[in-house]
Amino acid sequence: MRVFRWVLVTSTLFVVFRAPAGQAGGQAGGQAAGGVHDNRASLNYQNCLLGFYICDAAQLTAEQQQAVARAERERLVQVCVYGSDACNLVHLTAEEQQAVAEGARKRNYQNCLHGFDLCDAARLTADEQEAVTQAANKRNYKDCIVGFYGCDASQLSAEQQEKIARAARKRNYQSCLHGFYGCDVAQLTAEEKEAVARAAAERKW
Repeated sequence: MRVFRWVLVTSTLFVVFRAPAGQAGGQAGGQAAGGVHDNRASLNYQNCLLGFYICDAAQLTAEQQQAVARAERERLVQVCVYGSDACNLVHLTAEEQQAVAEGARKRNYQNCLHGFDLCDAARLTADEQEAVTQAANKRNYKDCIVGFYGCDASQLSAEQQEKIARAARKRNYQSCLHGFYGCDVAQLTAEEKEAVARAAAERKW
């Protein structure tokens, strides 16, 4: 009898103990399912917010739909501000169109400032034209100082022309000294000719 009572009591205790555990398992399963749903809803919201194709607007809340509409509007404006062919000014407000025009003006100025082909000098202000001219002169001087093709010496000052002439003589001397193509021996001084002759003799060895 003592054994039976022990087993009975033990079994009863076991049943009482396992019942809450079963309930907890059901709650955990429900929480896991809810977490998966929340993750999917969050991912869908991000897809809609970024304008991705895989967006289910029907799953969004009213607040999320408003945020998505604002994001879409901002993308539409930015497309026009950056001068994309996909821009449709019809959908923009007067203020937004003004911002787009300002963006186009800035892009044109930068194109002119860096000497790009897509430059419309007629759209520049007087100050911008002066800055563009100075930038062009600097680029031309750099091209001339290193001997690049396209150098326009007529745009240089007398001081710049003198510096460029010295730089050209140095380049010619280095070319002769190392036996490079383009050496003009006639431009060398007597001392330079001797150095070039010695360098040529050493190379033969």
